Amino acid sequence: MTDEELKGVLKCSRELEALLGEWVKKHPRGMREVRVPQLSLTLAAAAPFLGASELLPGACLSMWFFAVDDLLDEAPLDKDTRRRVARVLGEQCPSLIREPRSDSRRQFKKRLESLLAALSDIRRRFKKRFKKLLKSLFVALSDIRRQFEQLLEKVPKDSIPRERLAEALKWSLSGKSHEGETLPEGDFNFPKALRESLARSLELSLRGMRFELIERNAEQPLPAFRDYLEEAHHSVGVLPVYVCMLAAMKTTMPSDLPLLLSQGQWAALKIRLANDLRSYQRELLEGKLNSIGILKQDIINETKAPEAKALEEALLTAKACLALGLPPQASEGIPQQAHDRAKRLLAQLPRDSEVRLMAPAAAPQPPGAQSSARYAKNLTAFVCDFYAHYDYHDSLKATGWDDIDARTTRS
Repeated sequence: MTDEELKGVLKCSRELEALLGEWVKKHPRGMREVRVPQLSLTLAAAAPFLGASELLPGACLSMWFFAVDDLLDEAPLDKDTRRRVARVLGEQCPSLIREPRSDSRRQFKKRLESLLAALSDIRRRFKKRFKKLLKSLFVALSDIRRQFEQLLEKVPKDSIPRERLAEALKWSLSGKSHEGETLPEGDFNFPKALRESLARSLELSLRGMRFELIERNAEQPLPAFRDYLEEAHHSVGVLPVYVCMLAAMKTTMPSDLPLLLSQGQWAALKIRLANDLRSYQRELLEGKLNSIGILKQDIINETKAPEAKALEEALLTAKACLALGLPPQASEGIPQQAHDRAKRLLAQLPRDSEVRLMAPAAAPQPPGAQSSARYAKNLTAFVCDFYAHYDYHDSLKATGWDDIDARTTRS
């Protein structure tokens, strides 16, 4: 990046920070202002060809996902109850995105009442606190929907065949069907296809968060690496934000939607692995699923290596997976054995998923996909480098539930 390009990124980041900060003040409950500069710089670096106002819907959605993640991580609830919160949000929130033009205040109120009724026992336990937090998150998502609709007004209205959209929405790594994959009735133009993509990716992201909360005891076998990635890569929230970026880019080639969304999935997979590399020590102590723990156990089972040696090899294997498709310097210090293991792991994935994880953003792209490929590549490079040194949770004070439940945010 040249000095001039860097100045442009920093200028856009400051402008986005101001817009996002104002939005957070309108929806303060559950939002942590300390993340505003983090996310502003992340998106400005990923899409330097977009302006701050175009980046705002994606930035707001990122803040929303972090607020939900904080709720599921820090609320004084047992894991079964947290999983139920994630399930109910996953059932109710996508309905806010679908068919928004026919929505009304009465319908919005009805959906909110359904959400609150499904979690009424938790609301009673925390009196008004939990209700206010859930309502705030629901209202904030409704505002993000409005911003997204404004972006869609400028997207070409070209039609897209239903079978092409169905192909684009095969989010599964293994190709197995997920419940609720039936498309709504009617024809699809590109704005409607992007709206359905946002709703579907939002639903799967919340399901991925629920997957991370599954209780496992020592006797239960760990999932396969592929099965873990299939669920966990959704929980980082990359894909819904990426769909917002597609709308902001005013993409003009609906027929390329499967390719466009696969670029977002490539970024999500890489960022999931980078996140696991950063957080594996804490998550292993907490008993949470993490790809490093899965790889470590696979290496122990395969080679009978001591636990410390197996952990070292698991870390190198994950780094080798991240290095695939990136410039040669990303592979420095990684032994060939780790690269070979990474390639064997990726060979277990279906061919199209293997390509996604390796280098779709580096391959030749049709004109309509060049901006999205650049965004996916920039986002992956920035976030993976960030995770090599920091964590998006590092700068938070350990103020816990009272902080995320507060009426006003505190850094």
